[in-house]
Amino acid sequence: MKNVAFGIASAALLLMTGSVAAADLTGVVIAKDEVVTGDWTGVYVGGHVGYGFGQTVDSLDCGDDAPLGSVSWIAGQGVGCDGNGLPVAITALANPDGGAPWFTSDDLSDLAGWLAGAQIGYNHQFGSIVVGAEVSGSLAAISDTGVTEITFLNGPLEPGIYEGTMDINWLATATGKVGFALGDNMLISAVGGLAWAGTEFQSSAGYSDQKVAQGFTVGSQVDVKLSENVSVFGAYNYLWFDDVSYEGSSAGGFIANFHEYDTQLHVLKAGINYQFD
Repeated sequence: MKNVAFGIASAALLLMTGSVAAADLTGVVIAKDEVVTGDWTGVYVGGHVGYGFGQTVDSLDCGDDAPLGSVSWIAGQGVGCDGNGLPVAITALANPDGGAPWFTSDDLSDLAGWLAGAQIGYNHQFGSIVVGAEVSGSLAAISDTGVTEITFLNGPLEPGIYEGTMDINWLATATGKVGFALGDNMLISAVGGLAWAGTEFQSSAGYSDQKVAQGFTVGSQVDVKLSENVSVFGAYNYLWFDDVSYEGSSAGGFIANFHEYDTQLHVLKAGINYQFD
C-alpha cells in the first residue's frame, strides 16, 4: 500500500517537474526566455485519479453494559444504546477487548482502493497570495473485509465468526484554499472544508446498510502551469467521518444489529485543470 502511494506521489512530481521540457517538445514554449504566465485568477475545471487508504474503527460506547463495539439486540427491544433488553452480542472492529462476558477480535485497518473524478473551482490572485474554492467528486472502489470472532467466556454458547465489509463507493468535497505563488508557474496551497462519502457496511450474518457519511477534510496541493490555461497538480487530503451508524436484522429478523464507526482516509491525487480566460 505504501509502495502504491509512493508511486502516485512520484508520478505527480515527475509530471510537474517535467512540464517545461514537455512544453518545449510540443511547441508551447518556443524560446528559453518565454515565461508561462503566473496569473491564477479564474474559473477552472479538470479531472483527477488517485488512491485512498485508511481504517474504520468502533465509536459506539453505551457504558458499562455495552462497551465499545457493535450491539445486537433481540428484535422489538430497540437497537443501539437505547435498547431496553440485554444485548445478545457485542462485536468490535480493531478492538481486541469488547468487554466481559465476551471478547472479540477484528481488523478493518486496511481500507484501500482507487478513485477517479472531476473538479471545478475558482481562484483569485492578490500579488503572491491566491485564495479560492473548489468542489470535487470521485467514484471510488475503496474497501476492506474483516473477520469478527465472538468468544463467550462465561456461558454455554459456541464462538461465532462473521465477516464485515466496509465499502466506500464515492467521495465528494467542498473546500476553501489559501496558496502562495512561487515564481511564474507554481502554486503551493493549503485546503480544508467539508467531505461526504457514499458508504456501505455488509455483514455475513445476512444484512447490509448504506449511509452517506458527512465529515471534514484538510490537505495540501502543488499546481504547475504548462501554459496560460493548462496546469497539472499533485494533492494530499486527509478525510474523517465520525459516528456513522449502520443497522440491520439477522436470524430471520429475530436479532436487530447496530454498528457505529469512525472512518479515516488518506487520499493522494494527481490531475489536470483547464483555466478559463
